[in-house]
Amino acid sequence: MKRLVLSSVSLLATVSAFAGFSIAFSFEPTAFDSDTYGLNGSTFSFVATTSQEVYSEFQSIGLAQLTWDTVTLSISGSVSSDGSYSLVDADGGTLIALPNADGANILFTEDSSFPIFDLGTAFRLDDVVFASNFTNDSSLAPGSAVSPAHFDGLIINEGFGLIELQPVGGGTATYYETGSFIVTVVPEPSTYAAIAGLGVLGFVALRRKRA
Repeated sequence: MKRLVLSSVSLLATVSAFAGFSIAFSFEPTAFDSDTYGLNGSTFSFVATTSQEVYSEFQSIGLAQLTWDTVTLSISGSVSSDGSYSLVDADGGTLIALPNADGANILFTEDSSFPIFDLGTAFRLDDVVFASNFTNDSSLAPGSAVSPAHFDGLIINEGFGLIELQPVGGGTATYYETGSFIVTVVPEPSTYAAIAGLGVLGFVALRRKRA
């Protein structure tokens, strides 16, 4: 029995260890003026993952930065742009979070390489900013430990989400606002596996107790 308890504690330690996490959120974009790309009434769903354990520094100005390893945008219900798109450009540029920017803590913005992401053949995502208060805690700084709790339940209020789209090859940009939405944290598959392992151990322990 003692051996079983020790195994359970060891597995709990595996679950609690930082193994990266994902965030997910969705919204319905609304064009500021003309709906150039037929996106009004569609749904934009984002999933972003990170394995970063400690916040780095943004452009040597003292702000904490988290770099998303992958960002996937899925569009549904649009006129002609439904599909899934990777928001990592050919040069490896992606999106970042700035969890302590004064007055506008940023969930997504472009990194210093200013990537432009192709969304099909008609237009590109040229700018994206979702701003809110992350944790009501201004103590996050470069070197602070990254925690999923900094993102889970984050609310982006109406008026603080913006995306900019422009034709492939350049031209006049079209701006869409996001409305309000809530961010949720999604455990990584390794976390699910560890939790499933705990369930198996619990079942075995129960069987042994009954036996």
